[in-house]
Amino acid sequence: MIAIVTGAYGGLGKQVSFALWNKGFSLILIGRSKSKLITIKNSLENRANQSCTTIICDLSDGLAVSEIIRKDISKLKKIDTLINIAAIHGPIGMFDKNNMNEWNDVFQVNFFSPVALTKAVIPLMKKNGGSIINISGGGAAGPRPKFSAYASSKAALVRFSETVALELKKNSIRINCVAPGMMPTKLLSEIIAHEDNSENKELSVMNEVLTDKNFSYSNVIELILFLTSSNSKYISGKLISAVWDNWQDWNKNIVELNKNDLYTLRRITAKDKGFKWGDK
Repeated sequence: MIAIVTGAYGGLGKQVSFALWNKGFSLILIGRSKSKLITIKNSLENRANQSCTTIICDLSDGLAVSEIIRKDISKLKKIDTLINIAAIHGPIGMFDKNNMNEWNDVFQVNFFSPVALTKAVIPLMKKNGGSIINISGGGAAGPRPKFSAYASSKAALVRFSETVALELKKNSIRINCVAPGMMPTKLLSEIIAHEDNSENKELSVMNEVLTDKNFSYSNVIELILFLTSSNSKYISGKLISAVWDNWQDWNKNIVELNKNDLYTLRRITAKDKGFKWGDK
C-alpha cells in the first residue's frame, strides 16, 4: 500500500504519517522543508517491506506542483491513498483589508494543489480503486468572519470532493473530506496570536488545546485510517467530523446514508426548517 501525504511534518501531518506507516503503508511525503521531511523519515521504524520517499515542494507555487507531478507522481505504478493536509490561513481580518495576492496563495495551497494532486492520482487508482482524503476546516460548512480566504478555499474543496466523488463512483475511487476539530497546530496558534480575537469566546479553549502536552489526535487519526481501509468502500462524497459524527455506525445504515444528501453541503430552505413561508 502506498500513500501520499501533503503537509507531512505539521501537527496533524506528522501524526498521520506515523499512523499510516504503522498500518503498513509506504509513504510519499510532500512539504516545503527538506530537513523537516527528513526528520519524519528518520523517525520511522525501519521495515524491509516499506519505503518512505520525500518530495520537496512549495504548494503555493503552481508550477512547482506541476513539476513534481510530472517528475515524480506520474511515474508511479499505483497509489492507494492521497491525503491532502497542507493548508494556510492567509489574510486574517476584514475582507476589505485583505491582500489579494495572499488570497491567491491560499487558494493555491488549500484548493488548486489538492485538485492537481487528485487529478494526478486518479489514473493510478483506476485499476484497483483508492481513497482520497481532503482535510476540511473552519468555515467550510458555515461563515467564518475574518477568515474569508481560508473559509472560501475549504468550502470549495468540500464541494469539489462531493462532485468528483460522483464522477469516480464507478471506478471504486472514493473521496471524502474530514473536519478534524481543534488541534494544537500552527494554524491554531495563528488564530490565538491575532489581535482581533480578543472578542473570541473560544479563545480560552483554544489556549487549552494549544498548550495541552497530552493532546490526542486519536479521533481524527482513527477516522482517517478508517477512510483508507476497505471498511469505508461505500462511503464517498461526505464531509465527516472527527469530533461530532458517529461514523463508526455508518456502515450499518449505508443505504440511507447514500440515498440522500446527508453530510454534504446543501442549501437550507424555510421548508427544511418547518416554516411555511419562503417556498413555493
